[in-house]
Amino acid sequence: MTPGRLAAGLTVCTLVVSVGLGLNALPVSATTPTDASSASPSPSASPSPTLTPSPTAGPTSSPSATSSGTASASASASASATSLSQPPAPGTERFLVGVTANMGSVVASAVDVLGGSIVAHYDKVANGIAVDMTPDNAQRLALANGVRYVEPDRTVSISSATAMISDSGCTANSLGSGDDLSSPSIPLKKAGNTAFSVNWFGTSYSSIYVNNNGAVAFDDGAGPFTDYSFNLNTITRPAILPLGVDVDTSNNATTGVTYGPMSGTFGGYSGFCVNWNNVGVWSNSGPLISAQLLILDVGSGNVDVVFNYNTIGNAVTASPYLRSFEIGYADPANRTHSLRITGSGTIPTTFNDSGSAARSVQHTTFSGSPYADVAGRYAYRITNGASPTATP
Repeated sequence: MTPGRLAAGLTVCTLVVSVGLGLNALPVSATTPTDASSASPSPSASPSPTLTPSPTAGPTSSPSATSSGTASASASASASATSLSQPPAPGTERFLVGVTANMGSVVASAVDVLGGSIVAHYDKVANGIAVDMTPDNAQRLALANGVRYVEPDRTVSISSATAMISDSGCTANSLGSGDDLSSPSIPLKKAGNTAFSVNWFGTSYSSIYVNNNGAVAFDDGAGPFTDYSFNLNTITRPAILPLGVDVDTSNNATTGVTYGPMSGTFGGYSGFCVNWNNVGVWSNSGPLISAQLLILDVGSGNVDVVFNYNTIGNAVTASPYLRSFEIGYADPANRTHSLRITGSGTIPTTFNDSGSAARSVQHTTFSGSPYADVAGRYAYRITNGASPTATP
């Protein structure tokens, strides 16, 4: 875990809650940090939100604390399988809520105040409850003391779009399960195990670091790339960020980040591939994102950078590092070369599947692109007239 986060051994509790309509005016006094250079904040470090009951709220539950501090199963009849089989009430959605150990009764009280109803308890892969509520009130609940995360309760299999390509090289190597992981320095290779180099705006690179958190950095001599918060306007490494968010693949339902030299070609070119397929976000969420990066060698040091997105789910959380994405690429030596996609850093993100700038829906390419222009695909050609300098 990154310094400043909660200890790795901390027990997490997951809640599912229902909250009715009419609570949009609820005041919340909690604040979230905005300094992108700080460590990912622990939810317990933020003040508890001030929650005011709404007279229009739907049915509520009154959970009591067990000796372990989690909401008791007797607190709501919805803890039965029958409750889970029923769809959420009109105007609400079902959410999974991660809860810090010994804070179950506190979170259950917050659900109660927000007019929620607990519909299930979990204590296996993730401990906690399931809740039905409006998305607005899910945002409020995410700020409550003791809440680790709030995320929509959706089907685990999330790769339904077709922008991502299938190539055995994309899954040849894995970072494994975990958080804030970096690969070692990896030689850039393509089909046939052929090495290639990238002329990145005048500097030649022949190796790369893969970052668990939706990014790669060319080997500039700075060592492994484990950053988890990003700003392309200030980043100091030559980097490409298809996602730029705090990815976490600790949950057994997620898949570790994979990478390797492509075995075939795409649009007539081969190169290096990275998959963030069925990954979650910190802390320990289920699968939310499926995305892919291709760095394709088009000759003479020039490359095509292709971002492919199948899905970006909505992580409802108090942390700004999980509610916004940083997407684009960076040349710190001359930032006029950098690309920061509009919407990067926006809280909450507009890049998710239901957002106004949904990456899995929109698409863009360059003139003469050999790549099929399909939803979720973004292609950029990096060409350089100047002779490259030596690799740092």
